[in-house]
Amino acid sequence: MLCSGDQVMHPAESCQCVVKETVDSLYPEWATPEEIDQSKVNGIKAAYDRPHSGWKVCPRKMGFHECPDSQYWNELACTCFSTIFCMMMCPQGSEMDPTLGCRCANTTDIREKYYPKWATEFDIQTALMDGYKNFEQEQRIRVCPV
Repeated sequence: MLCSGDQVMHPAESCQCVVKETVDSLYPEWATPEEIDQSKVNGIKAAYDRPHSGWKVCPRKMGFHECPDSQYWNELACTCFSTIFCMMMCPQGSEMDPTLGCRCANTTDIREKYYPKWATEFDIQTALMDGYKNFEQEQRIRVCPV
């Protein structure tokens, strides 16, 4: 689809033409045109680098990816995440380490340590929700030992 006149394609909406100022407002005021162009190139590269199979890098296999009690398997991070988190605030720029539950860690370090470079925030949140949902389902069907 081609946009007419002073309109351009909206980067986040499919098939929607908007005035260039609308698109410009999506970026921080301090961003230079070169930085904006580079962010577009990086975004396209990240999309091409993403596995075609989707975000599940390490699909869970029963009996193979078993986690200790109160943890669940995260199929994007390929490790067990805690279901228990302390009631405490982390300093700005940090969050609870998802594998420990009661220790703050730098947000950037967490992303680099646990997730692939191509993973988007949507991928990460989907993996968190899906893993926890599977954990809850298993808890509902768990049978008491004899």
